[in-house]
Amino acid sequence: MGDKSQGPGTDLHKLDIVSEGEIIKAIQKAYNKRKYFCKAGSNVLLYTNPFCEDESFSDRVSKKYVNDCRSYSNDHNPLPPNIFDMVNSAYTHMIREKEDQSIIISGDGGSGKTEIFKAIAKHLCHLTRETKKKTVTQSAILKINKILGSFGTAQTLNNPSSSRFGKYIEYQFDRTGKIIGAKLVHYCLEKARVSKVPEDERNFNIFYHMLASATSNEKNSLNLSGPSSYNYLSQNSLYKRTTNDDMLDGRELRTALKSFGIGSRQQAQVFNLLAAILHLGNITFVDKPKNIQEPCSIKNKECLEMVADMLGVTIEALETTLTYQAKCINSDVFTELLKADDAAKQRDRLANTLYSLLGSLSLSLTVIFLFGPPIGSSVNILSKYLKSTSLFNFGINGGLIFFSLAKSQFTPWKNV
Repeated sequence: MGDKSQGPGTDLHKLDIVSEGEIIKAIQKAYNKRKYFCKAGSNVLLYTNPFCEDESFSDRVSKKYVNDCRSYSNDHNPLPPNIFDMVNSAYTHMIREKEDQSIIISGDGGSGKTEIFKAIAKHLCHLTRETKKKTVTQSAILKINKILGSFGTAQTLNNPSSSRFGKYIEYQFDRTGKIIGAKLVHYCLEKARVSKVPEDERNFNIFYHMLASATSNEKNSLNLSGPSSYNYLSQNSLYKRTTNDDMLDGRELRTALKSFGIGSRQQAQVFNLLAAILHLGNITFVDKPKNIQEPCSIKNKECLEMVADMLGVTIEALETTLTYQAKCINSDVFTELLKADDAAKQRDRLANTLYSLLGSLSLSLTVIFLFGPPIGSSVNILSKYLKSTSLFNFGINGGLIFFSLAKSQFTPWKNV
């Protein structure tokens, strides 16, 4: 397929010499021609992220592959390698063989996994759409990505919208091939980012979206202000402000949540907990004199009172949680009196855990449960972070493999 439409060398398993150097040359050659997809056999596709607007993911291109999938003629010219072509193969095989299909997306940070994840959802909806109007299910599936983008992504050095967790989604179809629902599972959330943001990066997008789109009532009731007012959002100098994009994304997030039945009351509870996490990070501790056998004390009691009220616990219970730590040694339980530094670590662990629980709850509420025709088969998408991007790391059993590479990985080979 790739050889006729994109030139020789784009179907890597047909190379005369299969070596890392020859593979890199072939990918570099295709990349220079703005051909960012390369095949490696029938079940493996590689994508080189150009870090710019890529027409390969457009609705126009998607519809071209939809028409190709629906065409019963063998006379048409094959289309270039694309993620849409891989989705066509998975969908067609599912329909014909009545077997579940899987696509595994692997790649380093900034390699384009999130965009590919979105493109697959969009193309599956295009494939199963019988009229110009999207069904309620299709609209909801496309809005999942907005919620994922707020709760699970952050701006990093290499990527303005980097997923900080792995995700698995199961798109469910009836026996006629119509999409009727989806189930989502997320894992390995980088919850430590909540309290400790890497240098020159942002915290999770949801905090900025909330602050930028907050109403006057929310600002007053939750005591919200700019990111610079919060320890967890002002650990570096680059991202102490929200942007217009944050405001738009925040409004879109609220609309997306509403489409899943998460109304104003439940959204208020979500934002209340997010605000509590930010205020929790502002609680500071001070050590008592060494001759006093007591834990450290909280310096800003008004902040403690506000967080306790938001969490629905007593001030005493929250203070005890932050300044004492229970340890179990064998069958005995001991209580440790925490110094200021240890109490700060305890505070951060609590904030990280609260965010992780909130993310799990919010995403679980977006799972679509539709009881229509009996479920036939499914197309399953697994997106995972791959620390090692060796070109020969394709030893994944089962399913179709999509392997994405960041553009920066090719800088050492410009002269190859």
